[in-house]
Amino acid sequence: MDLGSKLVGSIVMLVGLVILAALLRRVGLLKDEHGTLFASLVTHVTLPALILSSLARHRLEWHYAELALVMLLAELVCLGLAWVVGRWMRLPRPQMGALLLTAAFGSSAFLGYALIAEMFPNNVPAMSEAVLVSELGVGPTLFVLGVAIASYYGKSDGPGSRKAALRFFWSPIFAALVAGVLCSVVDLPRDNPVMQVAFQGLDVVAQANTFLVTLTLGVLLRVEHFGSYWRLLVTAGVIKLLVQPVLVWLPTLVMNLSPVGSDVLIIQAAMPSATLAVVFCQRYGCDARLASVILVATTVLSSVTVLGLLTLLG
Repeated sequence: MDLGSKLVGSIVMLVGLVILAALLRRVGLLKDEHGTLFASLVTHVTLPALILSSLARHRLEWHYAELALVMLLAELVCLGLAWVVGRWMRLPRPQMGALLLTAAFGSSAFLGYALIAEMFPNNVPAMSEAVLVSELGVGPTLFVLGVAIASYYGKSDGPGSRKAALRFFWSPIFAALVAGVLCSVVDLPRDNPVMQVAFQGLDVVAQANTFLVTLTLGVLLRVEHFGSYWRLLVTAGVIKLLVQPVLVWLPTLVMNLSPVGSDVLIIQAAMPSATLAVVFCQRYGCDARLASVILVATTVLSSVTVLGLLTLLG
């Protein structure tokens, strides 16, 4: 299977699960209020398990940290661009939060890993670079800054929302992030039977993350919202799918990177909006319907933009 087929297949799988959830909502098995329950399960159970399991299994290669730094800086620039456009549009706070999250943060783990594994089969350094870029360049900013943005621009206004943003630092997500980094730095006895059982348990919980995220999307998604959100769709799509990959590509012109390292960085930056952006919007009171519409649109469009960017820049 070539790269294009793998990309299309991954996108079809994701959209198919979302459509399944939407059909379950239509026949009455799922209801609108279930979206909050699914979002809470993701942020409190499955996502922490996924973070801990992923980080604890990989030894951090710190000499790849410059790749994560480039991704981090690109995300911050995209956040700034989205904020300027949102202020110019005079968006209400919930829509501003949704725009910031979907324009800056990408699905580097869900689609990015699969594409890189297909493009560079059995290439351990390429996958190590991808993991580091995702877990250090995307993960912490999404889990820390993303949750803070969702809390700040959610339904609560004023000083109280600043206090809500700090709740992340005693949340299960932050605890899993810290524990995962510590486990990665400390040489754990991974062959120990107790550790093997513990990781197997984490894997069982973590594997439910994608399905719960798509259930959240399917409950929230309404096709009729695409037309009313067209300006925000264009804004988020241009920033996430075009501006961010170019921003990470420019530093590679002066960095001493291998062609593989450059391609990995471009692929990760060119991923569509992060699925967790919708979950965080639903959980903390931003416009989750807007976020779900942007997610679906950027996911479909990325099948064209990723291949085009790799051809032009990679």
